[in-house]
Amino acid sequence: GGGGGLGISSDGFVFPIAGVSKSIINWCGSSYGNCHGSAWGGSVTYYAYDLWSRGAGDKLVAVRDGIIDSEFDGGTCVGKPQRSIWLLGEDNVYYFYQHMRSGYSPAGRGDQVSAGQEVGEVGPYALRGGGSCTNTSPHIHFAAMSYTTGKKSMYRGCSMEDCPNMDKLLDIASVLREAWDALPE
Repeated sequence: GGGGGLGISSDGFVFPIAGVSKSIINWCGSSYGNCHGSAWGGSVTYYAYDLWSRGAGDKLVAVRDGIIDSEFDGGTCVGKPQRSIWLLGEDNVYYFYQHMRSGYSPAGRGDQVSAGQEVGEVGPYALRGGGSCTNTSPHIHFAAMSYTTGKKSMYRGCSMEDCPNMDKLLDIASVLREAWDALPE
């Protein structure tokens, strides 16, 4: 198990939601895999994970040692602000957190963070397809991308089909599951 409410995999990857037991967290409707399926009419697998928490305000932590490469606070979900960050891990992987609570930034752009260090909180709103928002089932949208492919404008002003590099997202379901399995019961 993980210490202090953290779920930590054998290679040090930390589950991004901390201080909760695995009995109240699931992702992708309890399938514990890729939530979003295919993009571009099925030609590309869109590896992204919706991690459902017990509620808005659950603590989010760095999954790896690294630096907060960029953050975006103030994006709206039909007028409701939310925050997003890109963490560049020491493993040369970008980790993307979306649907975070706006206005709360314990770690911001340029800050070095350690795995398990707080980087924000789960927000109360999440954007859904078609531009609608909901305040039910707070969660974060979580994805990973190799540093070498870059993160150019992903998730900013583009739809799933026309976002550059959407096909470069990494399948991290196995390490995510291992860290989740290490959460306290």
